[in-house]
Amino acid sequence: MSTTFDYGASLDASIERELRTGWTFSASVPDGSRRVLALIVEREGVSEEEVIASERRLRLWTRRRIEQLVSMRLVRRDGDLLRPTLRGTALVRPFAYLTGDQRPSQETLRELRLAELADD
Repeated sequence: MSTTFDYGASLDASIERELRTGWTFSASVPDGSRRVLALIVEREGVSEEEVIASERRLRLWTRRRIEQLVSMRLVRRDGDLLRPTLRGTALVRPFAYLTGDQRPSQETLRELRLAELADD
C-alpha cells in the first residue's frame, strides 16, 4: 500500500473545484459586483484606484463591491494590484466546461492556483 501523495493530482482537483465554484457563484453575484469583477478579469491585474476611478459616480459602492469580491475569494490582493482568482475568472469566463483551445493550458491554471494558495 503506497502512501505517496500525488501533489499534481491534488492541485488539479483544486483547480477544477475552483473553476466550478466560480461558475456556481454566478447567480449570487450582483450585477454591479460582476461588472467590477469583469474589469479586473479583463485587465488581469489592476490597482484598486483604477477600478474605483472607472466607476466615478459610485466610489463608495465600488469599494464595497471590491471588498465583497475579495471576501468571496473571486479577487485577491497582490501588493497594490487586484487580481482575479480562478474562481473569479470562471464566473466571468466559464471555461471549466470548455475543452481544447478554448480553455487555458493546465500549466497556466496551475501557476495561477499556486499564486492563490501562496496568499492563503
